[in-house]
Amino acid sequence: MEKRGYEKIIILPLFPQYASASTGSAIEKAMKLISKWWVIPEIKIISQFYDYEIYLNCVIEQSKKYNLSDYDHILFSYYGLPERQVDRVYSDGKPCKDHKCEDEINEANKYCYKATCFATTRMLAEKLNLPKERYTVCFQSFDKDWLKPFSDKVVEDGQRKGEETSCVNPAFVVIVLKPQLK
Repeated sequence: MEKRGYEKIIILPLFPQYASASTGSAIEKAMKLISKWWVIPEIKIISQFYDYEIYLNCVIEQSKKYNLSDYDHILFSYYGLPERQVDRVYSDGKPCKDHKCEDEINEANKYCYKATCFATTRMLAEKLNLPKERYTVCFQSFDKDWLKPFSDKVVEDGQRKGEETSCVNPAFVVIVLKPQLK
């Protein structure tokens, strides 16, 4: 990229919801590489895109490949983070739980990973016509001090109830490149 002399670079880490551990690390790596160039072009950073229609519509398109009405419950499963990392987003020193993260996006929590996961789910559920009682937001967490509820526990609870569940994973973006045939 440096040798090609681009006038503008767009940095788009493929994590829809901002988290310092993922998005922040990717941006930091890109900036370290670019900082060594003699000529630095205009740089635009897209730090999150959980609410971009193009992203939401892609998740919807993939979800509609499956008949969600065949399932009793839908899990929206996101990668987990330690709660202390989510709490660091707030400059007022209050923890995430004091910022309505499960219910709304507001000025204080717009970069809170937990808040944007819940917001992503609300937007997707609306587009899929899923009532709130038919889905759960959960996290692929590993420790008692990580975001809850844990995805594996939600699956186990559903199995105990005899529920047929399906899982949507809107925390990761996969790009499939098709080779060009000549």
